[in-house]
Amino acid sequence: MLISHKYRIIFVHIQRTGGNSIRQLLNGMDAAAVQELPIAAGKNRLKHCFVSDIYASIEPSVFLSYTKFAVVRNPFDRLFSWYSMFKHNTIAKSEIAGGVERTAQLGNAVEAAVAPYLDSFDSFLSLPNSGLFERFYFNQLDYLQVDGKLAVDHVLRFENLTDDFNALAKTLDLPGQLPAVNQSIRQQDYRKAYNQDAEQLVANRFSRDLDFFSYSF
Repeated sequence: MLISHKYRIIFVHIQRTGGNSIRQLLNGMDAAAVQELPIAAGKNRLKHCFVSDIYASIEPSVFLSYTKFAVVRNPFDRLFSWYSMFKHNTIAKSEIAGGVERTAQLGNAVEAAVAPYLDSFDSFLSLPNSGLFERFYFNQLDYLQVDGKLAVDHVLRFENLTDDFNALAKTLDLPGQLPAVNQSIRQQDYRKAYNQDAEQLVANRFSRDLDFFSYSF
């Protein structure tokens, strides 16, 4: 999550969608950008809060008048990227500067909780659906809706992120080029990591994303 009052934009940061690159760029353009909000601790999300969390935490006039955007990714690829990040220990240890201590603490807690499930991708898919593990079950739509309706103005695609972001930046008169940050080490195409059971499990878990954003295996 990042709010720039300078550029009147709100970025909703969904995990494993290239968001750290966007945050780094925007933070460099606006050092006063807001990167944490007083989200209820029990929700276990700060950097990756929902747009509904933002809506509930800022002035309605700001939310309605600012340009809101996010990036989405094929759920099959996104989940394998998540596993690869933990498996190969490529988590960004130094967070973007600017009031992110609580975010770093939460990230460390998630990393420790996931560690016992990294023997295989199938083991990672068996993470419980509660507490810190809820994030691995949320559809990307959950991050982008308020009262069941899409509440962002632009949805960029990870698969075409550079072109999509540059087009949006031109529209919003944002300077700078998108850097590559926090990339996972990929040993293989994500499809090779899936057996039939895993494919069906992820298809069921993220059926709303697959339907809404027209993704497939």
